[in-house]
Amino acid sequence: MDIKDCIIYEKTIPAHPAVYDDFPENLLPELAGYNDLATTDAHLLSEWDYEKNKNISPNKISRHSMQSVWWKCSLGHSWKAKISERAIEGKGCKVCEKDYLTVFPKLAVMYYAAKKRIKVQTDTDKIIGIPLEIYLPEEKAAIETVSRTDRVFFYKLLQM
Repeated sequence: MDIKDCIIYEKTIPAHPAVYDDFPENLLPELAGYNDLATTDAHLLSEWDYEKNKNISPNKISRHSMQSVWWKCSLGHSWKAKISERAIEGKGCKVCEKDYLTVFPKLAVMYYAAKKRIKVQTDTDKIIGIPLEIYLPEEKAAIETVSRTDRVFFYKLLQM
């Protein structure tokens, strides 16, 4: 066989696969099984909302996609987020994150108070007649959330 009888096949794939998000399906390069979301980030498939994403398949979209799709966490919360935020940035359920950010300060106070053997009461209105988030009776102090912004909580220590 001579070199001139050989067929040379060349295929180039752009470095940033997100450019394929708006391509017609028949023009897409090989994504499935190579660089599709289902292959590169299989752990996200359990949170992919197949009911709400009927026209989108994780086998035909890249982890770099800026397209927003529906997700569903193990607790049943449903939210919309960009594929790249989930696959690359590692962002999770917005509802669970908000719940975590709300409860974490209480857990932290309870943990460190237990190490010092200090009693902690949470979410009570029996002390002074108004709801208190965290109350340390031995210290005669309460810790309250003053304001909340995105991911930042401001607290105030109240001396009784």
